[in-house]
Amino acid sequence: MTWGETIRARYWAPPPGNGYGFIYDLKGGRPNGTWSGTWTLADATETKLRLTMLAAGGAQAVYKGMGPSRSGKDRYAYVIARRECEASESLESRFVSVIQAYDERPVVTHISELDKSTGTAQSAALRLALASGAVDYVLSNPRPGTDLQVYDAQTVLATDALFALIRVRGGKIVKWHMVGGTRLKYGEWQVTFPAAEFCGVVESIDYNACSFTTTVPLPSSVTGSVIVFEHPDYMCNTAYKTACVEQLADGGQRVQLEDTTLELASTGIKEIIDRELLELTAPLPTGFNQNIDTGVLHGKVVMNKRTGTSCTICSMKSMSGIHAAIPADWRVGDALSVYDVKAGDTFRLLHQAYGIGE
Repeated sequence: MTWGETIRARYWAPPPGNGYGFIYDLKGGRPNGTWSGTWTLADATETKLRLTMLAAGGAQAVYKGMGPSRSGKDRYAYVIARRECEASESLESRFVSVIQAYDERPVVTHISELDKSTGTAQSAALRLALASGAVDYVLSNPRPGTDLQVYDAQTVLATDALFALIRVRGGKIVKWHMVGGTRLKYGEWQVTFPAAEFCGVVESIDYNACSFTTTVPLPSSVTGSVIVFEHPDYMCNTAYKTACVEQLADGGQRVQLEDTTLELASTGIKEIIDRELLELTAPLPTGFNQNIDTGVLHGKVVMNKRTGTSCTICSMKSMSGIHAAIPADWRVGDALSVYDVKAGDTFRLLHQAYGIGE
């Protein structure tokens, strides 16, 4: 539901861009403190899925309903937490929830939020009591480089990481995991690292191998980490996972991505107009929707499969119309591929660290 919108009939036609209009059988209420919902999945073991949302800084209203999947072929149950305020007030919000899957009994038996002595309004620290007798501490710091410190009774926990997990049993650390940070502390135990992230530039890219090269030294420990690519031409960044890092003879590094392809779309040339507009044989709906250029494909590479030459998308005229500086050797009938990531992109790779015991 959008701002000021009332509940409509099931067959109400939503305006462009309003996905909430496809949710029906809507029911709602106002939560009183922490609330939860449990669903039974239609799998062989009838797995239970429970969502528990904490009260602090969160929802003033909760709705549930049914709606379609993105393909429209399946139906899913939806739950929507909503907070609103007067136009003169700040709408800054923080929704904190725990989602767990289980067969017969919940894995997490009790959830509590720890008070912060340092951190931001968006930081969160949870104490999760587990059915096994262990305790999980989950620390979340959405803003990089922020010091978050909390107490559980007399024990201090602190980190500057974006995310950290510490599992404790009988007062002893069983395992720990940290993402995008340099320091993690539990009581007298502490671990530190020299860098929270690694940043660099894509020097070259191999679309067939789904890999790229860089001159920035990367440790092998970044394998499996999330890598984020950005460019001033892009409307939004894009993320992948690293599969491995290979040292090159010239001192550079080759980073292999887990994905098997960087191809976003495959199409062809129907018409070339003034070497600045391409009419395509197959539309690109992610780039143009409801008569609006979404900007999602701005700056993306278009590669000609016959010539091997490329250009970048400046804007979209329509679902099948691309504005770009079109190479002179391109011809009507050529097959094209649209790719994510290109040489010159900057990347940011969060450092991950984990361990067993202290």
